[in-house]
Amino acid sequence: MTAPAPTAPTDPPRRPTTLTRSGFLVGGLAAGLLLVGCGGGGDGSADDASDEGGGSGAAPAAEGAGRYPLELGSGYGSTTLAARPERIAVISPATVDTDALVALGVLPVLAPDTVELEPWTPEAAREGVEIFWSAGVGALPSAEEVLASSPDLIVALQAPDTFGQEDFDKLASIAPVLLPDAGSSLSWQDITTRLGEVLDLGEAASTLISDVEAKIDEIAARNPDFAGKSAAHVHVYSQEYGAAFFSFPGSDSEKLLGRLGFEPAPHADRFTADNYQISDELVSTIDADVLLVTANPSPEGAGWFTETPLFQAVPAVADGRWALYEPEESETFAAFAWAIRMQSPLSLPWAAAALEELAVDALG
Repeated sequence: MTAPAPTAPTDPPRRPTTLTRSGFLVGGLAAGLLLVGCGGGGDGSADDASDEGGGSGAAPAAEGAGRYPLELGSGYGSTTLAARPERIAVISPATVDTDALVALGVLPVLAPDTVELEPWTPEAAREGVEIFWSAGVGALPSAEEVLASSPDLIVALQAPDTFGQEDFDKLASIAPVLLPDAGSSLSWQDITTRLGEVLDLGEAASTLISDVEAKIDEIAARNPDFAGKSAAHVHVYSQEYGAAFFSFPGSDSEKLLGRLGFEPAPHADRFTADNYQISDELVSTIDADVLLVTANPSPEGAGWFTETPLFQAVPAVADGRWALYEPEESETFAAFAWAIRMQSPLSLPWAAAALEELAVDALG
């Protein structure tokens, strides 16, 4: 921090409860992959999602509402799904496509290796996927990897911005391709619904969405103190990348906090999807009735931000109305940032439960 520090409060602020998740370490991921954007479970949510799949390609019985052949249109062209797919390859580097499939009880044969890092992914899913491809910002698996998985459906509902006509043509020569409509941005509910339609699991998809939303509503119902209070969600990266205001207007984090009963932070509109970094001049604007701070794992921890005079002078901090979720130093995967950015039927209950724990601690 380089801006002049305001006078520290006379009474030292109550030290927040620091939550750690040492058991969530499941691998490594570059910080850059988590910086592509910001959005923002109930116990056992991952286990509840899919214990039915016994191996790659396993899926629940069809509901009988689906009709094949099924044309899959996109802005790049159409492909035809001749029959209900049994071997599904996911080529999206983001993980919502894979999470939604797993939550529906379907194990893909090809999936991004980021799924292996998620603490909410059932062990059976990690073990059942035949091929994990190396995901990264804008990455796609090679045509050889896709071909080796022998898919009868290729899913790319979260295709990266770099996806183009050449990619489509190459993939379409291997198997039918499921893409979003041109120019559309799909929510986790949209992705779940679309996969349910294509896999003849429409009723299961609808039930899954309702169940996940109900879990969040249950958290709000058992915490009536959340209602009417403003909440801000700040995420601390390493000092190199800075800190970010996750609950800017329209963000996934703000929507989740709203469903839990909270009101937007008073100065949330100072931040946007294109400008959410917290400069020294903006630290004072992160105040709210409840301040929830999450952090990336890093050797320096979150203290480079939370121990500064600027942060300590924020009223919520000075009054002890804040809490910190900080991974162990040995961890390398920023599970919380990923859960908020990649909201899915598996990650969302996990993130909501963690936010509940933070908020309860902050309210003391």
